[in-house]
Amino acid sequence: MNTRLQVEHPVTELVYGVDLVEWQLRVAQGEKLPLTQDQVLARRKGWAIEVRLCAEDPAQNYLPQTGRVLRWRAAEGVRTDTYLRDGVQISPFYDSMQAKVIAWGEDREVARTRLVHALDDTLLLGVTSNRDYLLDVLRTDAFASGDFSTAFVGKHFPQEQLKAAKPTARQLALAVIALYQDEAQRLLTGAHLTDDYLGWHNSHETPAAYKLKWGDTELVLDVLVHDGHLFTIEAGDGRVEIDVIRHPRGRDHASRGHPAWIPASAGMTNGGSFDYICDGARGRAHYARGADQVFICADGRTFGFTDRTYAPAEVSGAGSDGRITAHSDGRIVAVHVQPGETVKKGQTVVVLEAMKMEFQLATPVDGKVEAVSVAAGAQVKGRQLLVQVRPFS
Repeated sequence: MNTRLQVEHPVTELVYGVDLVEWQLRVAQGEKLPLTQDQVLARRKGWAIEVRLCAEDPAQNYLPQTGRVLRWRAAEGVRTDTYLRDGVQISPFYDSMQAKVIAWGEDREVARTRLVHALDDTLLLGVTSNRDYLLDVLRTDAFASGDFSTAFVGKHFPQEQLKAAKPTARQLALAVIALYQDEAQRLLTGAHLTDDYLGWHNSHETPAAYKLKWGDTELVLDVLVHDGHLFTIEAGDGRVEIDVIRHPRGRDHASRGHPAWIPASAGMTNGGSFDYICDGARGRAHYARGADQVFICADGRTFGFTDRTYAPAEVSGAGSDGRITAHSDGRIVAVHVQPGETVKKGQTVVVLEAMKMEFQLATPVDGKVEAVSVAAGAQVKGRQLLVQVRPFS
């Protein structure tokens, strides 16, 4: 028999109305099981579906992610088992699963629909997660019908398709608006001014340039603000106009789910939510800021950007300088090179373990190993330099 609980035990508990954790503790003390198998079967009611919310990037072959949670919100009306809260540090020492979200329904379709709504109302900002991927899975016709097999992921979510996903012009615009409003609110708070001064100018309105980096792509966006809430954002040939709905502080409607432009929580995390109108449709965007990052959740998608508005220009392509760095926090399993060795592009130089998975880190260039900064067994941080290769000219 299996003497431990399975990850999916909440499904059993919701369908049969039992508490398997309590049962396990009671049996460990020598007590008998409280129900017979027939009694358990007689309690069966409805369906339940569980998803594993993981800190991983499906677009990078489900690469585990580490970092600080800037903003966490669990959905209401379903069961969520988690330790997550604002400010928690997701480390490389455990599994990438951070939460389990379980929905019950009178039948499978009701359970699936409730789970879709619950995930759509779940926020995990600060690290990349598989929330959007789980939503896409639940919404496919194949999953809804129950007619699928173990070939489901390869058929419906090939890696090429996941890599092709990118933010829309509106999502980019909303991320910039979040940055603008957050910075403006900080200035108002620091100067003890009211929200009436948000967007105030003492001269003609001129666009401000913002730089956002998504993946390896840096985007320049021109932002023109009128009256503190009417935004016109241009990026390349694209143009988006968004009207941010301003809710005064302290009004009753703010407590009814329409927050004003104030931080979501005090302390080390910064974020909030805002309502907007774009192309005649009303929406809501949630955001969080941390150091040089901004995360935006809008239109059912979540994206993280690096704010490079005031950062120096990058003069070389990623990896072209021969630096091999850790892609996440983790432990060095093996180092395959020594200083002075000649290596070829694509050759594995270090093996890194993170969240129970091993990753082969390869040199991006042909060259000679100049320095090795780590040894097997060492713990490393994300972006830490591991090996320096001098590229051949």
